[in-house]
Amino acid sequence: MIMLDSEKLFPENAVVGAKEASQLLNVGISTIGRWVDVGQIPAYKTVGGHRRILLSDLRDFADRTGLPFYGENITEQLTVVVVDDEEDICTNLAIRIRGIRPDISVFTASDALQAGILISRYQPQLIFLDIRMPGVDGIEACRFIRKTQKANSIRIIGITGSKKQSEIEELLDAGAEEVLTKPLDGERINEIVASVFSEGVTTEVAV
Repeated sequence: MIMLDSEKLFPENAVVGAKEASQLLNVGISTIGRWVDVGQIPAYKTVGGHRRILLSDLRDFADRTGLPFYGENITEQLTVVVVDDEEDICTNLAIRIRGIRPDISVFTASDALQAGILISRYQPQLIFLDIRMPGVDGIEACRFIRKTQKANSIRIIGITGSKKQSEIEELLDAGAEEVLTKPLDGERINEIVASVFSEGVTTEVAV
């Protein structure tokens, strides 16, 4: 089972919302809300009324109650995680991958924190990872993924809108096997997915 070291990947002052907290503890969002309301999990509200929880407080709560942090409901499903702060990239990649192999589960994340939750829970065989993201960037996230136990079996493909060769080389050095530049080459996506999951492509969908 792949477990990312959250203490290294995310600083103690990292903040999560109710949705991320529910994913981390594998409970419903309403359950997180009840625990916050009765004071079991410290939290504060933004001006817009959204709950925010320190990651360190959430981890302390999990330790006190014996709840598994990052969840334990791992399945053997075929899984891809797409990490990019551009929603259109995530959506289009997910559509293409599902078109190639309908039996593949595709999960998307807009930053390293969300990605860490998904990677730890679903153990993807393939990750598409953007270089430039808010907070922890793709290069640092890639290094941490590669340092985790058994994580070397994960295929990591970098994606970037940057033309800086130094950034591309840095991501390759961090553990990505190749880096695709935007706009993404749909045929190359087909080839990568077919290679990872050992079956040919079945459809043409523009990215």
